[in-house]
Amino acid sequence: ANMPKDTVDRAIKRGTGELAGEQIESITYEGFAPGGAAVLVETLTDNKNRTFSNLKHIFSAHGGNLGTSGSVMWMFERKGVVRVAMASQPGGSGSGNTKDELEMKLIEAGAQDIKEEGDFLTIYTLPDELNKVKEKVESVGIKIESAELEYVGKEALATDDATREKIVSMFDELDADDDVQNFFTNADI
Repeated sequence: ANMPKDTVDRAIKRGTGELAGEQIESITYEGFAPGGAAVLVETLTDNKNRTFSNLKHIFSAHGGNLGTSGSVMWMFERKGVVRVAMASQPGGSGSGNTKDELEMKLIEAGAQDIKEEGDFLTIYTLPDELNKVKEKVESVGIKIESAELEYVGKEALATDDATREKIVSMFDELDADDDVQNFFTNADI
């Protein structure tokens, strides 16, 4: 109704693959969350104007703002990150092995750094050694929850409860955006 026949034909051809569709781009946006926390947002989009507008709205609605390219990237390092749940591991509760024994197995597997985060151990590796470390960790019988490349803040920014709540609310909205693939912060939340 009220749409030119050519427009309908182009849409049908694009949908069936006869015409090239929109090009999907990967864009990383940088900005600041409430309290000055640095945030990186990885997106995949076919319309960067829409994505930029949506992100600008999300950031400003929660007391943050988008930055320019390079404004926060310097605060992060790209690392391989492997997470394992301690309770389900050979060093977890009730297994007879100690946490120290589990950490020794992880170091032998190639972990550069290990941090305890709640019920998880987070293993940091060099980006190009992620798969090698993942395979070694699995080969010693340790169950992996996740393994991926992430941007890790060089220094964690301490936040109070009110600021943490605002940041988590902003992240919930980012998570709901279809174009947002991943986001990272240096805030201690």
